[in-house]
Amino acid sequence: MEYDDWVALLTEVGFELEPASGPWRNDWLVAHRLSVGATLRDPGTGEGLPWPDTHVLTVARRPV
Repeated sequence: MEYDDWVALLTEVGFELEPASGPWRNDWLVAHRLSVGATLRDPGTGEGLPWPDTHVLTVARRPV
């Protein structure tokens, strides 16, 4: 799921997301774990693609 999917799911069931919530990419993880054995490429051109977000920080509260 992408961040917008999480936002939609949580707001549908009555949660409010705090402004601190959001997606982020752990560049250390990309450099030392993911990029070591894999590369993302555009299927049409073969050009390298940047790694997407790897984590989502979600601070959700249910209004009282």
